[in-house]
Amino acid sequence: NRGFELTIKPRELAVTPEVFPVRLDSVAGRVIVGPDRIRLEDLSAKRGDGRYRLTGFATRDADPVWNLHLQAEHVLLDDAVRNALPETLALLVQRLDMRGNVSVDFPKFVYRPGETPAAPEVSIVDLNAPATRPQPDSRLDFDGTVTLHQGQLDVGVLLDKVDGKIKLAGHMERGALSQLTGTLEIASMLVAGRDAKQVRGELTKAQGQPVLRIEKLRGGLAGGEVAGSIQLAYPDQGPSRYVMDLALHDADVRQLTGETEREITGRLAASLALEGSWDDPAS
Repeated sequence: NRGFELTIKPRELAVTPEVFPVRLDSVAGRVIVGPDRIRLEDLSAKRGDGRYRLTGFATRDADPVWNLHLQAEHVLLDDAVRNALPETLALLVQRLDMRGNVSVDFPKFVYRPGETPAAPEVSIVDLNAPATRPQPDSRLDFDGTVTLHQGQLDVGVLLDKVDGKIKLAGHMERGALSQLTGTLEIASMLVAGRDAKQVRGELTKAQGQPVLRIEKLRGGLAGGEVAGSIQLAYPDQGPSRYVMDLALHDADVRQLTGETEREITGRLAASLALEGSWDDPAS
């Protein structure tokens, strides 16, 4: 019957979505199944302290498309979440040693799992399925914002207590990050223990190159101003590497050195060039 419509209202349901294979509990909202598409209306779920919300639709044909608005608040970057990420993003999160809580808001999250021999089933989850990567021919286009709450990551220099936003737009093919553009807007953080504020920059990742570039980087550091660029290379094989080229102007010597016992005063201008491997503690 091409005219049917089925409405499903979950009650105390736990699911493991294919696109993000992490078990989610307390699923609520509505799923409306029609002959040509599936609509998701105000779906919400929980995992620990994290809250997830999902709206959108999926087409029901041989080449289905999931067109979604994905939101999540206070998601802990634990091993389960890391393992559920697409392969390239999981590798980047691992190499950056990214930790803490994040919130995400992606008004554009278009997932194409690839051609299937029949229309997708109404049940898009497997309660007992292990965490798996997207299908080999899957594609994903996204555009949204990631907010860090007291986060931590290592870009060759330890960044701690990071509060800010990263706006991202990109494309993934077969689980690999193909292209990425975005902006960095960090309100405050510690850079190797030194206060940094209002740090901004532009992010790019060109197609076919496993290199994330942070350019036009500007902000406040140790009472002065810092500007420059950072490159992060994360090849599938071999060590990940970082290259930093920074210029510091009018910094407070006392803050920069971290000296608290002795009276040190003055302002400092300097250039800093660093290159090394995350996998080599001596670099």
